[in-house]
Formats: sequence, structure tokens, C-alpha cells
Amino acid sequence: MSLVVCGVHPSVHAAHQASSEEISVSVTSIYNKINGIEPIISAELVTEVAGQMEATIRHLNATVPDLLPGYRVKILDGNAIAATEHRLKALRDISSAPLPGQSLVVLDPSLMLAVDVFPCEDGHAQERSLFDEVLPTVEEDDEWKSRP
Repeated sequence: MSLVVCGVHPSVHAAHQASSEEISVSVTSIYNKINGIEPIISAELVTEVAGQMEATIRHLNATVPDLLPGYRVKILDGNAIAATEHRLKALRDISSAPLPGQSLVVLDPSLMLAVDVFPCEDGHAQERSLFDEVLPTVEEDDEWKSRP
């Protein structure tokens, strides 16, 4: 999963193909395992990788100048997959079929890095229903911006 999250490979299947000699299980077994992963685990993976990448970016002095000096700017944006994407082919034309999930993603523009993600399996939920999960991550000297 880390190879996909970090963009080394575009999909789990591509990561499996690239590592097929090292991984002795079928791609079906990997997808079965992934289907059992709770959304919070995926969110923690993003947060953990972002923390490691932030340290690397800062060590290399590769940050972008602060948008608002003295504050850590964070941009919050929703990410909803369209109802016709990533669904079983037989359900793509049925408007009442289940929607895929959605998420809120936090971008740190000085790092140009997604530092947090708040996934939601309910495709019908409104983005603002996820704000209760975002609030505990707000820190002193944060400046938040939401994309329209």
C-alpha cells in the first residue's frame, strides 16, 4: 500500500506485478486482505507517510515559501468519486446503485503534500459531517482554508 500511497505505482495491481517475485501470494489474496482494512488504517498510513516525507522535505530545504508567515496553512478539500466511477460495470448506469465513498483531504501548501485524509465509506454523507474528525487535528497557529 505504501508504494501506491507514495505514487511509486498507480495501483495495487501494478505494485503487485512489480513485486511478484518477492510476494508469493496472488493478487486476489491481496485484494481480499485490502477489503478487510478499515478506513482509519488507510488514513493513518497517509498521516504516517506524510510525517516521514515532511521531515525529508524540510531536511532538503525543499519547502515552498509560506503563504502566511508565522502560520501553518492547511487547505481542506473534499474528494468524492463520481457515482459512475469505480463501480461494477453492471451498476454504472443505475442512479440508485450504491455510491463509492468520499474523503476530506488536508494539503500543506508549503510542503505540497497531503498531510491528512478523513475517509468516509458513506457516499451519501455530506462533507461537513466529517468535520468532527478534522477538529481534533487543528493546532495552534494553524490557518485553515477550505476549497469552494
